[in-house]
Amino acid sequence: MAPRLAGASASIFWIALTAGRVGFGQLAARVVPDAILRTTLLGCPLAAALLWLDVSPAANVAALALLGLACAPIFPLLVSVTPVRVGDAHASHAIGFQIAAAYLGVAAIPGLTGVLARWYGLEVIALVIAVSALATLLLHEALLRRVRSRP
Repeated sequence: MAPRLAGASASIFWIALTAGRVGFGQLAARVVPDAILRTTLLGCPLAAALLWLDVSPAANVAALALLGLACAPIFPLLVSVTPVRVGDAHASHAIGFQIAAAYLGVAAIPGLTGVLARWYGLEVIALVIAVSALATLLLHEALLRRVRSRP
């Protein structure tokens, strides 16, 4: 990808993320949070897989826009449903752990990705994004099954 298109693509990702936060924020008042989470958590690995496939520069730009849009509501919704999932008594501690885990991920995943990119080339970045998105979807689904199986 040409440097100018890469820069524009990064901007498109962040614009989509911002627009998604606003749009999904409006939608959250009318739609069950788990439905939004499931939809967007499914959209992330699909968009990341499209990016990883590297079909064309136009498809890559579209994949980044979809990825930004799909990622937008995930963290805010996960934090907002925490009191429902763990109870009000444990919510503040659980949210603290969520924030700490997010910061740990923000530090560790790009570092690991950089090491992998040095060893295997920059193409591995899209694969790491796809694997991370799929892992997040699977962990969320496992959590929902566990919560629903509790008496």
